[in-house]
Amino acid sequence: MDPAIALDLIQNVVDEYQDKVLDDYQRFGILVRVKNGRAQIGPALKKRNQHVESEYYHPAGDRRNNRGWVTVKRDSEGIRKDLELFQILLDQGAGEMEMHRFFEEHPAILMEATMSIPLSHSPSFARPRGNKPDFALSPILGPHRDKMIGLMELKGPTEKNLTQGFHPGFTAKVHRAVDQVRDYARFLRDPANVSAILRAFGYIPDDPQLAVLIGRAPGNTADGEVWKQR
Repeated sequence: MDPAIALDLIQNVVDEYQDKVLDDYQRFGILVRVKNGRAQIGPALKKRNQHVESEYYHPAGDRRNNRGWVTVKRDSEGIRKDLELFQILLDQGAGEMEMHRFFEEHPAILMEATMSIPLSHSPSFARPRGNKPDFALSPILGPHRDKMIGLMELKGPTEKNLTQGFHPGFTAKVHRAVDQVRDYARFLRDPANVSAILRAFGYIPDDPQLAVLIGRAPGNTADGEVWKQR
């Protein structure tokens, strides 16, 4: 079979499945809309019975905590709109909160970059109370035997990554962000946080993968070499 034909057939199957999921969501009181090439869902109504489920929706496994609209399906127009908005935020030097809100509303960008599902501000640890990573990255196909999870700390794109001088390296801001996400990994091992972790993921993960998303890629060869060395 011609590869282009095979890809079209696969895309049709995926589109049909996603349409059925969205129809099912609507029946359960979850808001669904299509706008600018994006199919989006809004907050669900209160789940009155955790044991009532349908072919595509399992209330007890619903980890969503979105407060606004979230894009779950995009066509070519939707992808173009997302990229245009992302570029505008970068060019205008958007802050951490603006970038966080963008990734919440358009999770596909982080999903495609990490092959995982981004969960915003989750889990909210009991000890130390109020601490929570910017994003947890849950395996896109669910936990396997290794029970992986990712933790990501997000900073703004205007933050400086590298120092200058005879011994250039990462800035204090980068080191603080690394320390921060390492602390979150330590909090995952605290027995006081078991309930919060189960609420967030549905399982207890093994040692997490850690990431910091900060600043922009080096703009010249010299900085690029320092970046690779460090």
